[in-house]
Order: sequence, then C-alpha cells, then structure tokens
Amino acid sequence: MIVSCDNKQVKRIAKLLKSAKYRREEGVFVVEGLRGFSEVPDALIETVFVSENLDPDPGTKKRLDSLHTEVLKDDVFQKVSDTVTAQGVLAIVKMQEYDLDSLIKEGGLYLVLETIQDPGNLGTIIRTAEGAGVDAVIMSKDTVDIFSPKVVRATMGALFREPFVYAEDLNAVVKKLHACNIKCYAAHLKGKRTFWEEDFIKGTAFFIGNEGNGLSDELSGKADTLIKIPMEGKLESLNAAVSASLLGYEAKRQRTLKSLIAVIAAAGLIGLLSLNAYADPASKILRDESVGAMVVFDSHAYNDESTDKLGIEVEEEVPDTESSNLVMANVKSALHVRAKADIESEIVGKIYKDCGGKVLERGEEWSLIETGELVGWASNEFLLFDEEAEELARDVGFVNALVTDTAVYVRSAPNYNAPILGIMSQNAIAEVVNDGESRWVEVAYGDDNGFVPASSVKIKFEVDHGETMAMIKERKRLEEEARLALIRQRESMQSDENIQRLLGALIQCEAGGEPYEGMLAVGAVVMNRVRSGAYPSTVYDVIYASGQFTPAKTGSLSRVYNNGPKQICVQAAIEALNGYTNVGDMTHFRRVGTKEGYVIGHHVFY
Repeated sequence: MIVSCDNKQVKRIAKLLKSAKYRREEGVFVVEGLRGFSEVPDALIETVFVSENLDPDPGTKKRLDSLHTEVLKDDVFQKVSDTVTAQGVLAIVKMQEYDLDSLIKEGGLYLVLETIQDPGNLGTIIRTAEGAGVDAVIMSKDTVDIFSPKVVRATMGALFREPFVYAEDLNAVVKKLHACNIKCYAAHLKGKRTFWEEDFIKGTAFFIGNEGNGLSDELSGKADTLIKIPMEGKLESLNAAVSASLLGYEAKRQRTLKSLIAVIAAAGLIGLLSLNAYADPASKILRDESVGAMVVFDSHAYNDESTDKLGIEVEEEVPDTESSNLVMANVKSALHVRAKADIESEIVGKIYKDCGGKVLERGEEWSLIETGELVGWASNEFLLFDEEAEELARDVGFVNALVTDTAVYVRSAPNYNAPILGIMSQNAIAEVVNDGESRWVEVAYGDDNGFVPASSVKIKFEVDHGETMAMIKERKRLEEEARLALIRQRESMQSDENIQRLLGALIQCEAGGEPYEGMLAVGAVVMNRVRSGAYPSTVYDVIYASGQFTPAKTGSLSRVYNNGPKQICVQAAIEALNGYTNVGDMTHFRRVGTKEGYVIGHHVFY
C-alpha cells in the first residue's frame, strides 16, 4: 500500500493531471472514476490505483485482479484525485494514436475544430461525434488537450471509440479533404442557406470555430459553402458543442433515410413507406443497427406476405398448449421442406435452426407447415410441437409492442410524471424488454429503455421463418455478387485482412456504441459459432446466415465494410479471431432485459 504523497507514483499522477506537456512526454493520461475506468480497454491500461477502502462490485473486482493494481491510502487518494468526491479508482492509460491520412476517405463524415478551448465543449463534441457516426474529429494544434481530466470525463468513454487527431496545419487538412471529394461546410453568420437545406449524404466535413471568436477568416474562406443555424431572439451564436451536434445529427438523419429507402426499395416495399414516420425515433420495422435508424409501415402490412421478404412475421402471443399450432425447427443447421410427405419428394424450401411457423396439418410422421412464404411437408423427427415448441420460441423469438393509440409518450420510468424520452406514433413497433408491470410496458428505445402505457400498445410475438427454394436461390445470388464485389474491391488484400474488416464492420454495427468489452463479446459470439459445429464453419457464412444478424440483411454491414470500420472495432475483431473470449462459449446476445445471461453494456450474452 502507498501511504505517502511523496511517493514517486503519486507525484507522477499529480503531474499527469496538471501538465499537458508531461502527458505528451509520457504518452499516458489519467482516467478517474468507476464509469471512466469501465470504458477503458484493458490493452490501454498501464496501472490502476485504488483507494484502500474501495468495495468494488464482483465484475470490477475480477477486472482489477487481472490488471496491474496499486493500493493508495484513502487520504492519499483523496489528495491526488482531480474530482471533489473521489470514487476510489483511477488508471494511467496509454494514449491512442491515429494517422490523419488513414482517417480521411471518400464518403466520410468529419468535424474540423479550430481553437476550441473549453474542455466541456470538446468532451461533448467527441461524445456527440460518436453518437452521430462521425468518422473522425480533426483538431487544430491549439485546441484544448483532449487528454486533460475535464475533457476525458466529458467524453463519457467516447474518447476510446471515436477517432481523433491534432493537425499542425488545418489548411493542409482541407486539401486532403478535397482530394477525397469531401465537401467542406463552415457554420457561419454569413451563411445564405440553413444547414438542413444542404445535402450531407456524400463526403462531408463541418468546420466548428472557437467559442468566443468563431471561425477564422482564413479557415472559413477555405470552406466550399457557408451554412447558417437559424436562431430566434437576439442570439448571435450557439455553443460550439451544440452547433456540432446539430450538424452531425442532420448528416446522420439524411444518410440514414437514404440507406433505409434503398433497402426498402430493394425489397419491393417502397409504396408502404411512410416518410413522415421518420421523424419518430421509436418507429421501426427495419432497424439499421449501425446508426439506430427506424421506419414504420402501415398496420395492414404487418402480416402481408411482402413483409416476409424482410424476415418479418408478426403473430399473436404464443397460445395455450392445448390449442397451439406453433412449430419450431429442431435442427443444428437446416431442414428440408418437401412438396409431399415423402423423403423422395421435391424439396420446396428450407427451415433453419431457431426458425418457426404454424402447423396446417399434423400427421404421425410428417406435418404440413407454413413458415413465411414457405408451405410444405417436414419430418416430425426434426420438429418441435406444443410445450417444446413454445419453450424454444420464447428462447429465440422476440416480443414487440405495437402502438394502437394515435401517439404515445415514451417515459424514462413507469409513471406519468417521469421525463419524456420521445414519442411513438400509431402502428410503430418497439421490442419489449419487460411487460411484467401490469400498467406499463418497458421497451427498447434508441440506446436506452423506456416505458409506455400497457393500454396504448398491443403485445406481439415474432419468430424467424424459412425460405422457399426461389428465395434461397435469389439470396445466394445476391450473396455471391456481394462476395465477388468484395473480392474485386480488395484483390490486393490478404484473406485474414478481409475477415478482420468484415468482423470489425459487424462489431461496429452491433456494438459500436458499447464499451470495448462489449465489442469483444460480439466478436467472441461470432467465433464461438464458427467453432461450435452447430453453425457454418466460416466467419463470412456465420455473419450472412439467414435470420442471424440484422445489419447483414439490411445492407448496413456492407456499407460499414466499404467505408471501413472504426479502428477500435477492427482491434476487437482481431482479438476475437485470435481466440480471445470474454463470454465463454456463449453464442447469442440481445438487449439487456430481454433474457437472463451475462450483461455487458446494453447487451446480455447467453
């Protein structure tokens, strides 16, 4: 135990907290508090210091035991702490390094910051950049130190996930952006058009200026377009972080809408899309996992056969056993469905592991089943009925809440006085996290959970289904086209680099906003499936298996792959590919609250 403030390590901590120059010389910085510590990847931690009376939860204790940890006497820890109320944990963390040239690419989204001086502003901008899907934050060399304690706290962990770089010369940065066809916009009082009138779908960079003086004439003169943020009253400008948030999320909104329309058009459902529903962040049938975008269809489309093209079949809650017509596939991979109740009969489709449907006619050896568009005969040997089917369905299916009122508030707690998180419009669908409360239903809402009145929604149950041979043929054709396209795009790359990139892209789609441990866990789930024998034996085939990963189905995975996943997601992929697992041999994950299991961030693994 370290008992004196004169200890060399204690003095080093104090100096790291106060001096940006010393931090740069040492290549490390300080992260303080349980929340901050939980966000730091283990690979970046040099040393952890804890107070003598710290009583960590089991998960934190297990992690501390695996790291180089030093104990400080309570009064020593309090004196060295940068916070008023010390939480008993601080870590010396290695600085991440990013290369400007590798960060800038065609189609990217960037924030370029000039002389931002307020630590809270910079921290908030970094956090917002992650949320809005900004590819990198580029800062002038005289911007406040991103590794200062106040900035680190304000990022709320985004510092370890959002790429950033300091640039010696922003003029040179602008040249690099233009070379990659990135259009540069400056938020400026002289802007002629409001920011929502511009097109940010292609490569975009936003220039954000100093809190007091705004952008310099030199940098704003380098912009392709000056844009304005309209303001009422006598305001002349907004906080730099607020401006960055407005611009970043407008770009996210435009890009999300374009990609979703493309997906829907490809599925032949463009006539069903309600564009007005886009303004409702809770409306969904399709979810783009990489950015959390959602859309809603008219209610008559829920059970229309056309929705089956998207793998969607909404049914009532699983009925009582005596009258149940539910059937589930009891296979390791796939089961042939035939035109007749005969092993020699023509194969008309396949039903996969964890998929289900309904029994149309149940025989002694064969049953006629309907699963999505597929209708045919399957051997009872590989089917589950009654209680067994219901048990599996509850394990792998999803429970959704369909809004029946014109609109309903989503609240942060199950009472009418709780803060409002947002609004769900009529016919919007949200995944049910918990419906145990008689008057309220807990639903997944963006990155958090919210509550809606039980009287305003109808609970629906959903399981994935099989495919006809025609659907399989078309899917394989599209998959082969995508595979060949990837090969053509990356002919010079090694095979393992392709796989790292693909798995990194999936991790970004599924867990881009999670702590690093959550990213690792998603990668481990994929690799556990590859090794299990119950799933395809390659990373590519596991990821693109029917009904498994939504981003692979919606196209968001391909988009992230083509644009290049974030470096930290690739790092997690490499660790998983090398055999690291922090979830044992678990092969599934869902949002917290939908199932029991091992919780990391917003996901539960089982």
